Amino acid sequence: MNIKFSLVAAAAGVALMGAGCAGTSSPATDDAGQNGAAMEDSMAQGNVLDGVWEITEATGEFASSNVGTKYTFDKAAGTLSTKNGIFVTDGVITEESDTSFTVEFEGVSTPFVYNYSFEGDKLMLELTSSGGQKFTLERK
Repeated sequence: MNIKFSLVAAAAGVALMGAGCAGTSSPATDDAGQNGAAMEDSMAQGNVLDGVWEITEATGEFASSNVGTKYTFDKAAGTLSTKNGIFVTDGVITEESDTSFTVEFEGVSTPFVYNYSFEGDKLMLELTSSGGQKFTLERK
């Protein structure tokens, strides 16, 4: 088997296991349960998801494989990249609303649609088309 094909197939597999999102949402809270001024400023600019998040809990297909996966969001560039071990998958955010977004990943022909919300300072994701996958992510 060709090594380039193997790497593309592996990257596509990582993307299929789960990926990230972008958009805006209701205010998150800090550890004390209060709205953090920095978080509010970031949200006012539409950048609440910018930076690195990590899956700390997962349910559905491939749940144990998804824990520890890191998501890097760049709202200004409209991009999302995921990293699971040595596998990095890059994507472009093509649509977004206050409750959902769509990502097209390199090497994968089908777009991924996610519903999202916040519970305190945790980001909750649900992949709408993949075996009931749900992720809890924490900012890193």
